[in-house]
Amino acid sequence: MRLLGEEAGPAAAYETAAAYETAAVVTAALIAASFRSAEAAGALSRFWADRYERSTPVVTRAAARGELAPGTDARALLVTATAPLYQELLLLRAAPDPRLPERAAWAAAAAARAGAFATP
Repeated sequence: MRLLGEEAGPAAAYETAAAYETAAVVTAALIAASFRSAEAAGALSRFWADRYERSTPVVTRAAARGELAPGTDARALLVTATAPLYQELLLLRAAPDPRLPERAAWAAAAAARAGAFATP
């Protein structure tokens, strides 16, 4: 997924339908395991915290270029950009839509430009 002309971290791996579908299966298994094991829950939390932190520079650079509102909360933006993927694949069990990551990124970026994720 591209966000403002740059690869946007957590969803960037979903560029093909096959990768998207594989990621959904793996993610569902990890989430299920996290409900049965405190160790798995901690590992999953650390994994996602790391992924979002690694993606923060994309948001920081976009804000510096004036493409996002000043003070945009990178994590909130990135969670919003990836949430539709999990909603569709894990909750609705919909077939992978290879256009969804890009659409979700653009929708989240539009909200960020409008100041939806600006911190006070």
